[in-house]
Amino acid sequence: MPSDAERNDAGGVVLHASHSHLFPGARLAAPGIDGPLAGGSRPRSREARIVFSDFSEADAELSRPDDAPSGHLLLDVAEYRTAPGRVISARAWLVEQQSTGGDGAAAGLRVVARADLP
Repeated sequence: MPSDAERNDAGGVVLHASHSHLFPGARLAAPGIDGPLAGGSRPRSREARIVFSDFSEADAELSRPDDAPSGHLLLDVAEYRTAPGRVISARAWLVEQQSTGGDGAAAGLRVVARADLP
């Protein structure tokens, strides 16, 4: 369960991006996301807030589509502006949960590919 510092105002989770924008191979620290989207009767989506390396922020939603490969999620990111002022349009990304240790807990997310927006 994420701490209050790891939740956004809407009760979602805060993701910390390795760069000022996302691209295949980019990583996101994702404390507390493993449980809510792991499977079964749990929620299939979760609100998120991404904090990028330049401290710009974007609203996002993590979801577990039925057709996603095992261990993969869809990350829909709203349009945002980087710290230097560049506007990054809304995009959807296929992300892979990264785990470490013997317990299989998600240590973060790795961007796999851009997904087509509906």
